[in-house]
Amino acid sequence: MSYVTIHMDNLLHSLKRWIHENRHAIDTISVRSGGWEHWLNSQFAYWLGAGFNAPGLDVQSEVESINTLNGAVSIFENFRERADLVFNGLTGSVQGEPPVIVVETKCQTPKRKRAAFLSDLRRDRVKLEGINAELRMMNSGRVYGLSLGICFGGMPTVPGYTQEHITNNIALQWQVVDPCPDPDHDEEWDSDDDPDPWSEN
Repeated sequence: MSYVTIHMDNLLHSLKRWIHENRHAIDTISVRSGGWEHWLNSQFAYWLGAGFNAPGLDVQSEVESINTLNGAVSIFENFRERADLVFNGLTGSVQGEPPVIVVETKCQTPKRKRAAFLSDLRRDRVKLEGINAELRMMNSGRVYGLSLGICFGGMPTVPGYTQEHITNNIALQWQVVDPCPDPDHDEEWDSDDDPDPWSEN
């Protein structure tokens, strides 16, 4: 099966668009008890595949390992940990481009205090630093973590993260994590200059 892959900048751009298009649903579901991360992950992945007109979009959810010709390879050094989403995991080892993207998401609720939410994001960053070395080796080092936090407006930005207000009430914080940075690699993922095609209605 031929899969459709996605680059980091396109992934972030698409997530911002999805948040904007679903802002009213987010306003409703984010205030309910029980959290809404699973809803976001499943709905965004479905929307993204439909937008690409690609039922074969290379995305997996709640992933412990990736199946390869040589057997399953765990996502994290701690093989019991799961990734919320993994993009390009089924094709990365074959094509090498774009990179495998391992995603952790956190979604704020009114009952979750600011300090606790920001601490959750820091823990996700540490978790992504523990991406399996074998997985990186299989993909020539082109494996990146992406820590995402969808929060209410007015939330302080976690050091090292970028924050962008998508609507008056909803903001997105993100950080790209290189689990094994290369000092000779100058490539930077920065979508600050992305155009903003959405206007508040």
